[in-house]
Amino acid sequence: MKKQLSKEDQDIVKEGKRDDFVFRLKSLNELGWKEGYNLIHDFCYSDIKLGLDDIKEILSVENKEFIDLFLREYILFDENDKKYLEIFINENLNNSDTEFVSDLIYFANDISLNLEYLSVLEIITKFGANENYIVLASLNYISNNVKFYYFDKIVVSFEKVINSSDYFHSEQILASLFLYRITHRIEYLDFIAELVELEIGNLDFLTNLLLDECYQEKYFNLNEVKGKIPRII
Repeated sequence: MKKQLSKEDQDIVKEGKRDDFVFRLKSLNELGWKEGYNLIHDFCYSDIKLGLDDIKEILSVENKEFIDLFLREYILFDENDKKYLEIFINENLNNSDTEFVSDLIYFANDISLNLEYLSVLEIITKFGANENYIVLASLNYISNNVKFYYFDKIVVSFEKVINSSDYFHSEQILASLFLYRITHRIEYLDFIAELVELEIGNLDFLTNLLLDECYQEKYFNLNEVKGKIPRII
């Protein structure tokens, strides 16, 4: 029978694995995707806490896909880590790599980080259909972190998405459903119904959107939605 390690010995093993991972981080920029993925993925599932300086080093690597992978897989961020992550993400909201910014915004939403609200709103009006991912990420962040102090600016930004052909249907559906949620104006549902009739794929997007916590029936009255778009039942 394999002897179980004592708590002290387990800590020693974890410290050794952490030190090895931190040492290998120095060559992360030179690693190919598969090797870098395995390094980060395996460590993140080892239940070993990193120090803030180690986290900063990962966030400084050139390959932004490695940063995204780490943020998605590592689950041991403490409050001090999160404070730094807020600073890091806010400083990168204007990064030229819009896919990277999109990933950062989704991550910030997932762990409830406080982003610069007006900067996220500006992203929505700045980018059109060619940057679908970053617009969706920003719409998602605003709709899940409503600050009614900026109510007028939110409505203006979301209305622009609805009324402009520069945006994808998925963006227009999300913007319309959110505006219906906060204003109860039925014309937003009418517009969603039009988009669903126009393309069947829009129904799939809407159905998945309604699975979000903020659109569950304990928070959100689905009766009018189902009345306008019976196919979602």
